[in-house]
Amino acid sequence: MLRNKWLGTFSNLDLLSKLLLVGGANAALALFLTLPFLSMHLLQIDGVSAIEVGILLSLPHLITAFISPLAGWLADKIGPGKICLLSIFGTALSFAGYALVNSLIGFAFFIVVGGLFRSLYLPAAMSLLSQHTKQEHKMDVFKMRHIFNNLGYAFGPLLGGTFFIVDANICFLSTASIYLLFALVLLKVLSTKVNAETNTPPALSSTPSLFESISVTLKDRAMLLHMSCGMLVAFAGSQLMSTFAIFMSQRGSDGVSLYTWALTMNTVLAIVLQAIYKSKENLSTELSLALGCGLFGSGYILLAFVDIHIALMLFGVLMLTFGEVLIAPNQSSLTDQLAGPQMKGMYFGAFQLSFLGRFIGPIVGGITLEYFSGVVALEVAGTVSLLAGGLYYFAARSRVMSANLVDLQD
Repeated sequence: MLRNKWLGTFSNLDLLSKLLLVGGANAALALFLTLPFLSMHLLQIDGVSAIEVGILLSLPHLITAFISPLAGWLADKIGPGKICLLSIFGTALSFAGYALVNSLIGFAFFIVVGGLFRSLYLPAAMSLLSQHTKQEHKMDVFKMRHIFNNLGYAFGPLLGGTFFIVDANICFLSTASIYLLFALVLLKVLSTKVNAETNTPPALSSTPSLFESISVTLKDRAMLLHMSCGMLVAFAGSQLMSTFAIFMSQRGSDGVSLYTWALTMNTVLAIVLQAIYKSKENLSTELSLALGCGLFGSGYILLAFVDIHIALMLFGVLMLTFGEVLIAPNQSSLTDQLAGPQMKGMYFGAFQLSFLGRFIGPIVGGITLEYFSGVVALEVAGTVSLLAGGLYYFAARSRVMSANLVDLQD
């Protein structure tokens, strides 16, 4: 029955939406085929320190935070399909560039270029997906997107680890090839798409100017609250791959093994739970986010007690994973609901300011780990997520979000 539900929803989507889901999964696989091993490769360059590598690899998050709003506006102005193509072709070029350089400056150039191109993709792709999905299917599509991407995140490192042992350039060129294939197929679909919205820019009068779009977004209290909560959640979420990894590595080989199991459990559970989770019709999007943030934060707090009993850590992974399952699709859904018809790209782009949390998170986590302890760092991450949950609960109870939706409909 569950299988029929997802197949039925997927079969009802148009070709472009199907391609964005499947292509997005392949892009996620390609990205994680390289990224987990890029830091190891950079550390092999003479004279390069771990701090330099850390700063360099955090730059794409900072770029995404500030470029995505512009990318979203451009998607509204000239069409999301064109921005998607520019992003995917550019990303393929940047990964191919990794195979051509062997100095830190060379890698820095292509990391920055790749960050710029990748920052264009999400607001444009989400706008395109929103435009070509019926309202009653949107939540299921946002869930499917999360499932598909998690499949890519799960299998990418497995392939990458095999390739990296042989030659890192195989990772880079494989990633570039997958992105290039995705771009060529998307170009073919877009070129044959009969929907005028996809292939031609919207009328200039129908899309606000960049400054008008920024002004509208900054005056939207509901969106500002949503963006602030997203930043807090991103701050907490970044700790799993940074602070928690260091915290567990300090426990020797057993800690590394436990961390590997925790990541695997997180990925597999995210796929399974997302597939079986059914949204409660009587639970608003904001309350779903409040519950998700509460579970996410509680999970991080439990991770800090791994030294007391492993079961607490595993239960913590279960809780934060279920929180993630609630948060990811509902964040996309709420952004879509808050955005006006001509500002989908801008709103999805503006929400990417939450990437500041991913940039700041590892830095604050590292400082907390250095001067206090890993337990304190994880408890801080959990508390920050609980704060986001409280803000979403406040928004639901005070009807801040729903008041904004009424204004949009009027």
